[in-house]
Amino acid sequence: MLLSVRSRQIFQAVSARSVLVILIGLGGCGSQLDGGMETFPEESEKPRGGRGEVVGHAIGRPGLPLSIITLSPHIPRDVPVPDEPVEMDQYGRAFFPRLLAIREGQTVLFRNSENEMHNVNVTNEDGIAMFNIGMPFLGGTYLHTFDRAGDYAVACNVHQEMSATIIVTDRSFVAATDREGHFVIPNVPYGVYELEIRRGTERSSRLVDVDETRTDVIIGAE
Repeated sequence: MLLSVRSRQIFQAVSARSVLVILIGLGGCGSQLDGGMETFPEESEKPRGGRGEVVGHAIGRPGLPLSIITLSPHIPRDVPVPDEPVEMDQYGRAFFPRLLAIREGQTVLFRNSENEMHNVNVTNEDGIAMFNIGMPFLGGTYLHTFDRAGDYAVACNVHQEMSATIIVTDRSFVAATDREGHFVIPNVPYGVYELEIRRGTERSSRLVDVDETRTDVIIGAE
């Protein structure tokens, strides 16, 4: 069947547009295959409904203090502050633990388990006293909520050898390593997180994908 001149013009215009659409589509596919914008796991169709623990080893260098490990979600999410207080005890004329890492808004229970009088004198990074509380022996306790991120020095004025540090972070998860550099962060919702390690004044970070009941992380001595 013969087409009129007008019909042939319309057919050619439609065909040209169809070819252009196909070429654009193919070009988009090609750019993704060639390593275009990075897609994080949260943006994929991967199931993200579970929770797991991050188990790690921060390999330290001689002379460096214990490390602080924090996790911050790549895509913001609400992570409630734990209700249960974290404990710092006094016995053997020492604070235990010597380094405590908590979240902003978390409460610390100070305890004196020793048959000796102590006090808890806490100052902030500017040297300003936050509180100074006498601690009765054999079970004296005191609760304090740290509502601002920062580093806090803890001392007992009765015994000058007693000192500790409390680090308060505004990130979603935090843990301090043990003396061998091991740490565990439990109950982490599946997703991609920025893991930051702090060794004294040194800081470094990396992305960690939590998508199993246990995610192992090895952090070298950089």
